[in-house]
Parts: sequence; structure tokens; C-alpha cells
Amino acid sequence: MKKSMAILCVMTLVLGVAGIAGATLEVIGTASYQGGTYNLIYEDDQGLVWLDYTNGYPSWGTQVSWASGLNNLGVLTYNLNPGINFSWEEGSSWRLPSTGANPQIGYNQTTSEMGHLYYNSLGNSAGGHLVTTPFDHLQADNYWSGTEFSLDPIAAWFFYFNNGAEGYYYKDVGFYALAVRPGGVGSAPVPEPSTMLLLASGLVGLAGYRKLRKG
Repeated sequence: MKKSMAILCVMTLVLGVAGIAGATLEVIGTASYQGGTYNLIYEDDQGLVWLDYTNGYPSWGTQVSWASGLNNLGVLTYNLNPGINFSWEEGSSWRLPSTGANPQIGYNQTTSEMGHLYYNSLGNSAGGHLVTTPFDHLQADNYWSGTEFSLDPIAAWFFYFNNGAEGYYYKDVGFYALAVRPGGVGSAPVPEPSTMLLLASGLVGLAGYRKLRKG
């Protein structure tokens, strides 16, 4: 009975860790910031970690500085969930989301990091009701991107989470901001079936050895 329970526990542990992989949006842990605790949400198809914290409503330049300031030592304290293998992308840092190389005005701009999050990962539709799960602090409002408007230095691109529209506006206007950072998340290695068989055989052998010693 004890032998069977031991094998079952090992298989449950392995399967539980294996279940981490494959989600489009996954809460991989938390970050402590200014006395609060906020989820770290990994978006696997973009390779981004989103800090589930919405910052204020200041100008574009102030929001750029805010996101960059998250990289300073001790500003964020991380606590990853058990079983998460994680590493930041080499040379990466916290920043405002990008709109990509060729941003466009309007809906369904999924080459934008916020547009991709809104449509592809959160499953929202243009002009529809905002679904935020697993985000707790995402607002149905305007958010600055980190991308300046190439034709006018006094403007930058933003994303409107209320209806999924992308556009550009004057930098001195106050909009919300999210911070992202590229990284990689994976689960603990899952043993091959042959490895599981060897593990089970080892447990059986160990049980038999103990029985012989008792005899």
C-alpha cells in the first residue's frame, strides 16, 4: 500500500508541474511594489511578462521614466510560483509596451504588444466589453505605449483598452501605463515514460529491499 502511494505521489507531482506549460496567459508569481503585491503574468506567444499594475495618469515622458525606474535595485521584489523555471531575456529591462515597427491607427492592430494582448490573449473584440482575466488592475482606458510617433516628435502611440483602438496623441496628455519585460518561462523537465518506469521499478525494488532487511 505504501509502495503504491509513493508511486502515485511521484506521478502526481510530475503531472502537476507539467500542467504549467501551454497557457497563453499564466500567472507565474508576484512582485512586491510600493507596499502592494501584484501578479506577474507571462504571455507565452509574445515572450513577455506583464506587471499587473496600472500606473497613474501622467504624461508620456513621466510614464517612460516610471517603467524604466522599475529596473532599479530593490524597487521590485519577486516571488515566483513553485515549479517555474524562469529567466529574463538577456539585456532586457522593464519598459512600456511597444506598438511594433509599423503602427497603424484603428482596430485589430495585433502587431502592437497591447493590441496582441487585447485581441489574441485576452480574447476581446473591437468595440466589445473588456475582458481582463487574469489581470486584476487593467482599466478600460487609454494606455501609453513606449513608441513615439515618427512624423511628429510631440506625439506618441497609445492603446485604448475600452474598445481596442490604437492611435497617437500629444505626449503631454495624461494616460495610464503598464510595464512589460521580455523573458522566458518553462516547466520543470518531465521525465520520459521509460524514466517513469525506471523510477517506479526503483521504488518497488526499494520496498523489497526493506522487506528483506526486516526478514
